[in-house]
Amino acid sequence: MNYSETITIKRNYYFEIVGEKVPNEEDMLAYLLDEGIVFSGNDYGNGTVNLYININDYFAPASDAESFPHKDIAKLFEMYRESGYNGVAQYVADKRGINNKKWKE
Repeated sequence: MNYSETITIKRNYYFEIVGEKVPNEEDMLAYLLDEGIVFSGNDYGNGTVNLYININDYFAPASDAESFPHKDIAKLFEMYRESGYNGVAQYVADKRGINNKKWKE
């Protein structure tokens, strides 16, 4: 059985509604999942799916996940698109109120 396939997906990251640019958070989130920036985890207590930012070993050894609110999907998407992984690290640093500095530095 083949467990992989190559497909082409057309995504629209913004809609124009009544002349206003509105983020399409579902497509943004799908992109962040595809890129490995965000991953899903299971809350085993109640079986819900949670989303986390993959920030593995950046601010501290073995710290690998940062939760984030739904309202920040577009912000995280834009920061990643503008600055790559440095944008993701800056988002987490801003969220935590700390300097964007690797723990080894």
